[in-house]
Amino acid sequence: MQEAERAALQASVEILHSCQAAFLHDEIVHVTSGSVTFRRDVAVFGLRGDRVPAPLAYAWTDPLLGDQSVHHQVVLHQGVVKSAQHAVAGFFLTDIPSHSTSSTTAVAPLWWAEGR
Repeated sequence: MQEAERAALQASVEILHSCQAAFLHDEIVHVTSGSVTFRRDVAVFGLRGDRVPAPLAYAWTDPLLGDQSVHHQVVLHQGVVKSAQHAVAGFFLTDIPSHSTSSTTAVAPLWWAEGR
């Protein structure tokens, strides 16, 4: 994960959850559903502040096909989500939003995520 993408994800976490996010590490996550495998480079952030919604947040980008934007996916470490693997799997393998996880999406222009 490049620094510009990491910084964009950090800003999304901080804005969406009104807290400070400190980058801890990134990890490659593979989730398979049938014959489709999703591969995401997930940034893990520690959260700090007065009203921290969870101890960690997992964030990654999803490009929009045919568009010059990316979605910033942010999933909090709470409920059944205990790892980056759980965050991505829960995001891609459920048909309806889970009541036990907190997931938020932000959209940013692709040029911004690429650091231009």
